[in-house]
Amino acid sequence: MKPKLKPSVEAVPPSNPYALPIKVDVKQLIAALDFDEEHLMEAMLEQPKLFLHAGYYRVEKLRAKMRAEAELNRVQTGLALALRQSDLGVRITERYLEEQTANDPAVVAAQKSYDDARAMEEWARVLVEGYNMRGSMCKALV
Repeated sequence: MKPKLKPSVEAVPPSNPYALPIKVDVKQLIAALDFDEEHLMEAMLEQPKLFLHAGYYRVEKLRAKMRAEAELNRVQTGLALALRQSDLGVRITERYLEEQTANDPAVVAAQKSYDDARAMEEWARVLVEGYNMRGSMCKALV
């Protein structure tokens, strides 16, 4: 009978159906990017796991960006629909709707959340690229 292996990472509770299978420590990932030649073998052994964790982190940020974008669209659409249904006595054009929704506090907050999520997703992409380069360095040093 084979002994059960302990998971190497903390499991995420199943309460969130969109949660990733592991909890990623970004600070640890950033710190682990750097290695010296003395620890090359350790770096090579850790590389696949760290690359996978960086990928999980990117997916997490990509999903956050998609949720923020959906929320922004929901807020904009809801406001535009409310404006169309209201009887303001003005001609409702697409330009009018854009102007009214752009200045609404809920839309501004949703836009900020979306912009922040886009920036974090881009940063996560760069982190994955850093691990891709780290893997190439490991290969080159062998």
